[in-house]
Amino acid sequence: MPCGGTAPSAPLHDPALARSLAEFIRELVVAGTRESLAAVRARGKVDGRPTVVDEDLIRASRLFSRPKTSAARSLL
Repeated sequence: MPCGGTAPSAPLHDPALARSLAEFIRELVVAGTRESLAAVRARGKVDGRPTVVDEDLIRASRLFSRPKTSAARSLL
């Protein structure tokens, strides 16, 4: 079959049409994802990676991040 303008699959060989279709499909996927995330948040679920930082870790980090003596300050 020829790939000219008379073949039934001819519109699929147009790069501009293919880009437009891909962009349209991407927009549908993005919209669906946003709607799903909004529904999950409305149900009170928390999305994202769970935190591993707690108060003890923050306290320890603060203790080790500030120098206590002039000798420690010279090492930084």
